[in-house]
Amino acid sequence: MTAQPERLTVSSWVNALWALVRLKHAPGRTFQAVFFSSTASRLDDVSPELLTHLAWSLSRLQLQPSYLWWRSLVNATAGIEKAFSHGQLASLIHSVALWAEPGGIHMRDVQRLVDLLLVEVDCQLAVMQPGELTTILWSLGSLNFAGKYVPDCEVQDALLAAIQGQLPRLNPGQLASLCWGLAKLQHPLPEGFAEALLLEVQAQVQGFADGGLANVMWALAKLRLQPGVAFKEALWEELHARCSSLTLHDLSTLLWAIARLPLQPPADLLGELTQQFLTLLREVHGGLLHARNFTPTPTSRREFAELTEATANLSFSDEESALNGYCAVEFQPGCR
Repeated sequence: MTAQPERLTVSSWVNALWALVRLKHAPGRTFQAVFFSSTASRLDDVSPELLTHLAWSLSRLQLQPSYLWWRSLVNATAGIEKAFSHGQLASLIHSVALWAEPGGIHMRDVQRLVDLLLVEVDCQLAVMQPGELTTILWSLGSLNFAGKYVPDCEVQDALLAAIQGQLPRLNPGQLASLCWGLAKLQHPLPEGFAEALLLEVQAQVQGFADGGLANVMWALAKLRLQPGVAFKEALWEELHARCSSLTLHDLSTLLWAIARLPLQPPADLLGELTQQFLTLLREVHGGLLHARNFTPTPTSRREFAELTEATANLSFSDEESALNGYCAVEFQPGCR
């Protein structure tokens, strides 16, 4: 009789998944079916470290398990939730947020799992690093998108209180993620938090990547946090320096946020930004606009919607008529 091949351990499966992530190779359906069927009944014996690595790999590969496998993962986590370190808690919540974005996993179990982990987060707030707190708040903001998950108000209060005193320790990337998460959560900020956040954003404005700066300004507009004179001067100087490197997406977001706050850039800067937007519109959409039966994409419609709102609220010069005319001719319903 031929001996049956020995099953891979869960640890071996995790190593294989990690390698696939590094190789940027999405496994096929057969691989996924064998993996999920082989591991579903063995998650109860997995350590917190291995479970964290497993969730990390699956979230990056965007593999969507069955209801029973996901439930096994939740139950396994519930059995060892007190054994997770603060770093593992932040990583696991982040992986769940990345995993849940496509909407392929079961949101009730997502809520159950995150609630379990947040209880342990609350117990370890005093030892959590600023980056870990930022990761958790970003993740909760991501899960909150479109009402997918609303964390308990007391949990959000505790997280905000913990991060408030550590704002100066955040790097620009972490600060941008924090602002984005806060804007998604829309939870009331504690006393003094808004002022401290604006001061920190102002101090680090030169360190943000272009996308990070756009996200920060979008978040400030969503949170209705009005920058002071010094902040605006630093922002205008930074936009002058970056204008030619901004992407269409970042530029449309920035113009929308500036109009929403509302802020009024200097005339010369507004002219530069507008001209850059026109140039990018022609480069990115020009070929498509003249294609037969062209239908604007959701992204292009969003960019033009943001631009339309910006031109309605900012004091443009001659560029306003050019921008509005371009949008009206090329993107009106039924056009082309």
